[in-house]
Amino acid sequence: KSKIHASKALPAMLQRPDLTPPPDGIHYNETTRINNVRITDLDFNGEGSTIGLDLTNINYVWMQNVSVSNCKTGIMLAELGMYDVFINLAIARCDTGIEFNIGSMNNNIFGGIISVCKTGILINTTGQLNIYGIAFDLFTETGLDFRKGDHVNLHYPWFDSVEPAIPVKIGPRVTGCTVVNPRFSGPTPKVIEDGTDGKGAVIINTNEAVKSTL
Repeated sequence: KSKIHASKALPAMLQRPDLTPPPDGIHYNETTRINNVRITDLDFNGEGSTIGLDLTNINYVWMQNVSVSNCKTGIMLAELGMYDVFINLAIARCDTGIEFNIGSMNNNIFGGIISVCKTGILINTTGQLNIYGIAFDLFTETGLDFRKGDHVNLHYPWFDSVEPAIPVKIGPRVTGCTVVNPRFSGPTPKVIEDGTDGKGAVIINTNEAVKSTL
């Protein structure tokens, strides 16, 4: 339960030591890749840092009972950000709670809360992402913003926005997304915006949610 505070705003509170960019035309750098990282029972306060935990090019992460707050992005995944497991996360007071970028795939999130963020989870692109039982609390713009990718499964999410805000937004470049039994509270509209025109998203047991086409 150690608490780690940034004394000033940082590019990232935690990241791999070698930040050499990938070669041209390749989205990852094999020589700077880090495997098998375990992070448990820590509280990170970024004090305005750009990223809390930068997991770019880090694989096989096991993260449990970790909280991240006061960063522009709480957790960032990119390049070979694969085969990571997150259990009982608490992310608060960030612009974006968790962000997925090119090269991130085969990740799993089990439980936790993302609160007081503009966007809870931003998926610029990913594949094979499973999210179970996350609470999106007091978000102001979007709970889950899925812009590109496939095989993202959102199971039993709970949404409670500060004011009417979009719980789930599915972009036109998404080829596979499943939302199972979403729950809505407070002023959150019971709407899932589907930009795939019904071709990329499946909504199951929607609890009276209305799927709208963008």
